[in-house]
Amino acid sequence: MPRLAFTNTFWETYDLLEKQAKAGVRRAMAKFQQLSVAELYADKGLHLESVEASRDPRMRTIRITNFWRGVVLAPDDGSDIFLLLSVVTHDDAYAWAAKRLYTVNTATHALEVRNVVAIEQLTPPLEQAAAGAPELLFERHSDSVLRELGIDDQVLRAARAITDKPQLQAFSSLLPEDQFEVLQFLAEGFSADEVYRDVVTARKPAQAAAVSDSLAIAITNTASRITLVSTPDELAEILEKPFAAWRVFLHPSQRRLAYRTSFNGAAQVTGGPGTGKTVVALHRVKHLLSRSPHSRVLLTTFTNALAELRATGRTTHLQIGADAARLLSTPDGHAHQFDHVVVDEAQDLRPAQWRVLRAAVPAGPDDLFITGDPHQRIYDSRVSLRALGISVTGRSSRLRVNYRSTAEILEWSARVIDGSPVEDLGGDGNDNLAGYRSLLHGHRPETAGFPTEQAEVAALGERIRGWISQGVEPGEIAVCTRFNILLDKVHSRLRDNGIPVVRLKDMWMVYASRACMP
Repeated sequence: MPRLAFTNTFWETYDLLEKQAKAGVRRAMAKFQQLSVAELYADKGLHLESVEASRDPRMRTIRITNFWRGVVLAPDDGSDIFLLLSVVTHDDAYAWAAKRLYTVNTATHALEVRNVVAIEQLTPPLEQAAAGAPELLFERHSDSVLRELGIDDQVLRAARAITDKPQLQAFSSLLPEDQFEVLQFLAEGFSADEVYRDVVTARKPAQAAAVSDSLAIAITNTASRITLVSTPDELAEILEKPFAAWRVFLHPSQRRLAYRTSFNGAAQVTGGPGTGKTVVALHRVKHLLSRSPHSRVLLTTFTNALAELRATGRTTHLQIGADAARLLSTPDGHAHQFDHVVVDEAQDLRPAQWRVLRAAVPAGPDDLFITGDPHQRIYDSRVSLRALGISVTGRSSRLRVNYRSTAEILEWSARVIDGSPVEDLGGDGNDNLAGYRSLLHGHRPETAGFPTEQAEVAALGERIRGWISQGVEPGEIAVCTRFNILLDKVHSRLRDNGIPVVRLKDMWMVYASRACMP
């Protein structure tokens, strides 16, 4: 029987479908697990057909409903794996499929997609404009270096005509994923060796043979963007949950850290907001336990809830931490140590808390796995990890892809940072956001200024009422302010104007209080 694989783009479109269309997807997928390849092509209900004038001869479409069609990449290598690419309206499905070409990256061995028609249309005018440009974005990198990083002939031609970062960004949804990321890193000033380490090595299979055009092999080599479904039960479970609830795609840079066999000592992972540091920490716990199911693993994170809920008394958390560190350092305390400690949100830990964590696990391979972002420090709690007996030299990595915000929001918000140096987590140098970027796109943020605070709050209320009148649910609107005192005024004004509003801090306190009840 045929097997099914799904790209992340398929699940993103699937989540947006109404119930009737989702039911149509489930019926179509069931046929792939019930019929032979020959029977699939013969099935009149599925209507599996090739796409006329497609740039990729493997392109097929299937009937989901009378309005929706699925786009499928069919095997041509003797395998039985069909790759589900997207769900598109009937009239647009053929045009969508005809423009796209799937190829295997020569460096990472992963399957990539490009809008080959759009690239062909955009490149010639860019070349004409570049002929008179004083500088080109990638002129200091030779063709041979770019090819070693996986850049193929078509992308190389386009790259040679790009003069600046905005032009490169315009290609973001058109170029093959791995190749675009290589160009992004180079555009940010990273060396070819650094790009090979952070992009190619992170994605390339450990035991990679020669590059193969086989669809089945390429799918296996693209675990960060494609998932292979083995059984009907697995498919049914996935289709019942929204994409965000079961996201199985780890970026290669995340997977390389979370599932590295072992670190020869403490390891540190930093990254800007939304780069998946907590996801990496949780997957690291999973890896450690799968490697040794009886291991004792301590996972910590930083939250204000404990501080808000602590009982009043003469002892502070820092004093308790100091006492705990002393107890764990004694011979009797060694019996209570953990095998591994995973620390999330490490940027706000104080020296006393670090001493507890250091004493909670014997020094050695995989003793501490630390994630955090010095740019998100709330408190002035800078420490030197080396001075506390924690060395991460040679075992520090940085995540640079933001999954939470769009590129437009990221670009706008990054302007708030004035470029002042930020001390790194270890206290032995500075940290920066070089290469920090998003793969998502959306609307550009709107800004508005007001002469007074009262005028600002009034305009906010009008904007929210406008959104609600347009059908936006109140629970889908969030209001953020820099200071709590302004949030208090906004909360009162919205409530007085009859707009339903809930303070999230108040709700968190309710949930936390219930959780602590006996």
